[in-house]
Amino acid sequence: MVGRLTFETSFELAIKHLQELAQSAGNGEAQAELAPLVARPVMTPENRLVADKWSKALRLPSIESFQLAGPVPPPFMPDFSLLDWYNWRRGMTFSAKYLRGREGPMFKRDVASLGLAFPIPVIFIEGDADYNTPAGPAEQLFNQITAPHKEFVWVRGGDHFIPFDRPDEFLAELVARVRPFARD
Repeated sequence: MVGRLTFETSFELAIKHLQELAQSAGNGEAQAELAPLVARPVMTPENRLVADKWSKALRLPSIESFQLAGPVPPPFMPDFSLLDWYNWRRGMTFSAKYLRGREGPMFKRDVASLGLAFPIPVIFIEGDADYNTPAGPAEQLFNQITAPHKEFVWVRGGDHFIPFDRPDEFLAELVARVRPFARD
């Protein structure tokens, strides 16, 4: 697991964290249901159902449970058009099928196998409470990357949904760190 970032790694770390949350909450039912997953953290449809159940109950954000509030774009995106909305939904469908889906080509692939050398600046903005894209393996991957400029930005207490949960903080990081590299 060390040095590799796969969806299986992400699932394993999320299950360990759920078990810790269940223990600290004294939730025996959660501990009992999670114990087999901790012992063998394989992402099967059945295991994902158990993980999703306890993610909700123990308040661990799940990528599958994320929903924008209402049928219209959030107010922090004033120039968001209907075409943008359509493309955003298509992107979410693509991710569900090819990135998170068990049969998708990315499911067990080590992300580093896609390449570590980039000819452009690379900036990771990562929440330290993100169990969908765990911080530890993400930082290990970042340390292996070569680029003309790279930065790893920690958002303390941030989970997987920083752009939606903390739009002001996320935008401030983009302006401070990405904007200097944008061409006019």
